[in-house]
Amino acid sequence: MTSLFEERERAAEYGYTHGEELRFLALREGIESVAHWAAEAIGQPPEAGAGYAAALLGRLTGGAGVPDLVAQVSQDLEAAGHPDLAREIPARFSQAIATA
Repeated sequence: MTSLFEERERAAEYGYTHGEELRFLALREGIESVAHWAAEAIGQPPEAGAGYAAALLGRLTGGAGVPDLVAQVSQDLEAAGHPDLAREIPARFSQAIATA
């Protein structure tokens, strides 16, 4: 028979785990949105956006943080000749993650 304390502890662990999963899913959706936007902005086909999103998500799961991803997308846009769009990336990331 489990004690009330153990049941509460399991419920708290489940709540934490569930919350982290939801945050990651929102982050993933936001990254995918920005990746597709960036690919479209430099004239790439939709498949390129999916590949770019996969590459960014790979960096995220490899330990990179959101600031690293923002810097990467900004650098990629600048390298493609779009420094004006690169300046929009921090706001686009914030908006995409917030609305995901």
